[in-house]
Amino acid sequence: MLGTYGKRQLFGISEQLKGGDFDMKSGIVEYGNIIAIPPGETIKELLKNKEWTQAELARRTGYSEKHISKVVNGKNRISVEAAIRLERALGMTAEFWLKLENNYSLALARIEQMR
Repeated sequence: MLGTYGKRQLFGISEQLKGGDFDMKSGIVEYGNIIAIPPGETIKELLKNKEWTQAELARRTGYSEKHISKVVNGKNRISVEAAIRLERALGMTAEFWLKLENNYSLALARIEQMR
């Protein structure tokens, strides 16, 4: 299952940043010296290197194209199950995907506390 970050959380940060930036397309948030990069950015790079489409990744993971699109665009979290599926499809360990997810969530929380 892929969890949702929730528009309120991400949009709430973007609306109230002072001296920071939020990229609506990628989900990247910058504030002070913290940059929160969603795991989807890494997936985009890997797909590019493999010359795969999101549809191909969806086929290989068993998720719908809609779910993959949401992960790639930073709108869905990577669950343990999703991390295992990404591991099988892309070759990076499930731990790698979970660490990216946790690092992104931690950076967002730190930014939220700095506001």
